[in-house]
Amino acid sequence: NSGGSPGKRTGSPSDGSSCATNGGCHGPKTPENLEMISTTIPETGYVPGAEYEVIISASKMNINRYGFEIVSENNSGVGVGEFMDNTDVNATNNRATHKFGSINGAGGKTWTITWKAPAAGTGEVKFYVAVLAANGNGTTSGDNVLLDNVNVTEGQSTASVTSLSNLQLTLFPNPASNILHISGYNDDSSVLTILNNEGKKVIRQNFQDRIDVSMLEAGVYYLQLESTNLVVKRQFIKQNK
Repeated sequence: NSGGSPGKRTGSPSDGSSCATNGGCHGPKTPENLEMISTTIPETGYVPGAEYEVIISASKMNINRYGFEIVSENNSGVGVGEFMDNTDVNATNNRATHKFGSINGAGGKTWTITWKAPAAGTGEVKFYVAVLAANGNGTTSGDNVLLDNVNVTEGQSTASVTSLSNLQLTLFPNPASNILHISGYNDDSSVLTILNNEGKKVIRQNFQDRIDVSMLEAGVYYLQLESTNLVVKRQFIKQNK
C-alpha cells in the first residue's frame, strides 16, 4: 500500500499480527527477523519529553520497493511516546508508517523519524517495526516481511525538558565547508556524533568545540551531543569549497 500501512501490522504483542501473519494480507508467510532499528537514544536511557531520531534501515536482494509500520509501547503493550510527521513519514501518536513517494529504494531503504519520549515514570519502551519488501508483481503474494524490535530504558536524569530546549548551542559557519565551530556548550565528557540525512553516523568522537567536516559530501547533516543527562541535536549544511 503506497499510502501506508492499514495499521496494527507491526508484529507487536498488542497488534497480534504483521503484514504476513494472523490476517496480514501479504501472507501467510513466515517473517524474517533482521536488525533494522537504530536510535539516537543514549545507552543511559531517554530523557522524558526529549526528542530523538529513530532510524529504520531495510534491504533485501533484488527488491526496490519498501514500506513499514512502527509502534512504541510500554511493557504493558500500551502505546507511549510520539512520532512526528516528515516528508517520508505519516505519524499518529505512537505509530508511524511510510508515505507515498518514500517507498522506492534500489538496494535498500532508510527512514528517519523524530520520536518524542514519554513522561517520566513510563519506564522501558519497546519499538516494534514491520517492513514489507515487495516483489513488485502487482499482487499481495510473494512479498518479504521483515521484523525487528528494540528496547530502550528510561534515564535516571533529573534534567528538565526546558533546560534542553533552552540550551543556546550554535553551529557556525552554517553552511560550512571546512571547519564547523560549536558555541554555547563546553563539556569534555560528552560525545559528539554527526549523522547524515539518512540517520547514519559518519563521524563520532569526544567533544571538541570545532570539528573538521571537509571530507564530508555536500548535503544536510545533524550534529548530536550526548552526555549523561541530555541529548542535543542541531542541523547544519555541508557545502563544497
